[in-house]
Amino acid sequence: MKVGISIRTLGVVALTLYALGAMEARCPAADGASVVINELLASNRENVKDPQGHYDDWIELYNPTDTAVDVGGMYLTDDVDSSTQWRIPTNDPSGTRIAPGGFLVIWADGDGDDAGLHAGFRLNAGGDEVCLYAADGATLIDRVEYGEQSPDVSYGRFPDGSDSWRLLGFPTAGATNVAVYTGFVRDLQFSHERGFYDAPFELTITCDTPGVTIYYTLDGREPCDDDGRGPVGTPYTGPIYVLGTTCIRACAVKDGWKPSPTAAHTYIYLSDVIAQSRMPSGFPTTWGGTSADYEMDPAIVNDPRYRDRMRESLLSIPTMSLVTTNDDMFDRQRGIYANPNSRGEGWERPASVEWIYPDGRDSFQVDCGVRIQGGAFRSWGLTKK
Repeated sequence: MKVGISIRTLGVVALTLYALGAMEARCPAADGASVVINELLASNRENVKDPQGHYDDWIELYNPTDTAVDVGGMYLTDDVDSSTQWRIPTNDPSGTRIAPGGFLVIWADGDGDDAGLHAGFRLNAGGDEVCLYAADGATLIDRVEYGEQSPDVSYGRFPDGSDSWRLLGFPTAGATNVAVYTGFVRDLQFSHERGFYDAPFELTITCDTPGVTIYYTLDGREPCDDDGRGPVGTPYTGPIYVLGTTCIRACAVKDGWKPSPTAAHTYIYLSDVIAQSRMPSGFPTTWGGTSADYEMDPAIVNDPRYRDRMRESLLSIPTMSLVTTNDDMFDRQRGIYANPNSRGEGWERPASVEWIYPDGRDSFQVDCGVRIQGGAFRSWGLTKK
């Protein structure tokens, strides 16, 4: 039986949620009107699809005047040194004319041959610039620089057309910008990186955003959920004593602000892994009617030929830590491991995955969706694990 991981949108890959200061300049358009870059989304996971059904990045133009403006023939670019990088088509004025107070969405996906408005470049979620030039290819109409962006969080003017830029937790392609949050809580910092440990230590968790409360869990649950019930984790009040293998998920919240992305760190003690019980406390004793077995195979661990090589063997390859709740994994009714023959999106469960290198190289963590994958070996008759 294999556990399949599909990176969907269950949380966000841990990206910094602050923006660099925006540079913005506006000049009259060639026809005397004024159009501005009003909003952009540089990491579109599942915000809105383009006409081809793809979640592509987008740029929104806004006409703040009382006169319709046709932007056909103007240029968009992500490189100020290449002002004519992509020309807005001129063959469909009905598709490029922006009504007074109206909006126009251009897909920044590099798919210039697709039907509709598709710019010949993509946005860089790591930070970049977008410029709008007049039809002469030289007159700068608008320019915006943006910092590192998070999935499905746009960067836009608020209010529309103003000189004030901010991160927007509710992107509005082709519509008035909405400020759902006062601000965005920054990422958490952990005093110890995920990885392998031999001795106990004190773990501290901090956040650079003032006035936040940090919550954490040790049982795989999301410490902060977005369905209105509020934080479900334990409030962090001081160092957490890590004495053995531990999976910690944490987030920071502040009234009126978007919570920080949930961070997960797994600390692995190889002595715990090698000696793990067949029936550890707190875990179900059966998997869908089959007797559970959580330990490493004692026939291998205790074999004189191998027992002294367990540690070096476990450190010879990277380790994947899959963190989710017991119910989502093992529950008789909803657990994917207890129901290995169930298939489809309805049998995908939220989880955190960490990839940990034993040699100290930078590891990573991502929130994701997890399903069981496989064919015949889904059956308990062919495999118990």
